[in-house]
Amino acid sequence: EEEWRSLCMICHAAEEELCQKKKHVKLSHTTLLQRLNGSRSFQRANEENNGWFTTEEEEKIVKYCLELAVRAFLLMHRHLKLHVDSILQGWHCKDFPTSGVGVNWKDHFLNHHMNCLGTYWSSSLNTACGQAVNKHTHEAWFNLLMQTINKYNI
Repeated sequence: EEEWRSLCMICHAAEEELCQKKKHVKLSHTTLLQRLNGSRSFQRANEENNGWFTTEEEEKIVKYCLELAVRAFLLMHRHLKLHVDSILQGWHCKDFPTSGVGVNWKDHFLNHHMNCLGTYWSSSLNTACGQAVNKHTHEAWFNLLMQTINKYNI
């Protein structure tokens, strides 16, 4: 009884805090208790049971996006989808749909990884092009190209 009451108080305090931030959410003390006892959230369960990628594989895709961003190669939504589709078609030949990942996949992926990708994703093409004419950037790009060629024996 006492544990139930304190869980209700925690939920109520969290609801008030969120309400002050203009987010009106109803929290369940039962769900809180289940989560404290180790149960998965619906989102986590769906990711683990229905997702095409594991968490580690998603992190590799994020790393790939960041590598492109650092090199000023902008990864547009279409290119991200093509990259992910080609990976998944290689791994899940028969199970993966020919249409590729769903229409909302890339939006969910970007929202899920916004803390990592947000600042890079919004950089403009004009900035990248403007930096490309810089003599030092031009030299650094060719050095990077040479390192990549040597690294992958191209």
